[in-house]
Amino acid sequence: MTEAVIAGGYFDATHRFGAVFIDLHYLVMNTVLVAAAVTLLVSSISRQNFVLLHGGLAIAAWTVAHIYWTLYVYLGGTPLTYPSVAEFGFQGFYLLAIVASVALLRAGGIRLYRPALVGIAVVATIPAVTVFWTGIPVHHVLYSTYFLSIIVSSMVLAAHFLWHRYLPLFGVGLALFSAADSAYVAITLFERVVAVPFFDPLWYVSAALMAFALLKYDDAGAIPSVGAYAHGEPNAGQATVEPNAGQATGDNPTQEVHGEEPHR
Repeated sequence: MTEAVIAGGYFDATHRFGAVFIDLHYLVMNTVLVAAAVTLLVSSISRQNFVLLHGGLAIAAWTVAHIYWTLYVYLGGTPLTYPSVAEFGFQGFYLLAIVASVALLRAGGIRLYRPALVGIAVVATIPAVTVFWTGIPVHHVLYSTYFLSIIVSSMVLAAHFLWHRYLPLFGVGLALFSAADSAYVAITLFERVVAVPFFDPLWYVSAALMAFALLKYDDAGAIPSVGAYAHGEPNAGQATVEPNAGQATGDNPTQEVHGEEPHR
């Protein structure tokens, strides 16, 4: 939809982002985001995969919000205020990504590091503390505190992937995406700047990286299926081998591999 508006010549040099390279920038950004979301959603249907579905919905939610933001900027000639209705889509990414990340970590047998919850709480209170001497509107602070808490939660989950070297590409993508949004919240809250195009490459590159990583790891059988996750089976996407299963014995000359086949 945004691309159609761009092609239709609605933009002129008088709006905030009138330069040609900015027009192309948003065209590329929204195209990459849409492609990442659609690819994951279509793949989740064909592969019946819970994590791919949530990953696709997460990117789709953020993409819809960004397209709405882009259209508002170009057609209205001014950026949205903060917070705006688009925030529902932006925060939707994190709520869905958290569910998918927890499922992945659970499937890998990785437990959450509980002391990290303290760090989340501390970071989330930064907007509330600064309100006393910055004069920031209370509703901005309340929303930013909530939004920052779920962003930092995603960063903590990303750190788990990287620390345990488990699905690291997905961890890198989630960490970069979360870092861009946390910086956006800070700049918007304290500098009152709601347009930060220099952060945009982080968002669409990391979204593409997350989509690529989920499909890659699913092909490798490292991501649980819907049924496996529903039954709470850790490592459900991986086959397990009995001790000495590769050795034939006189009593049992056959080799047996137990467990579910990796989902392809």
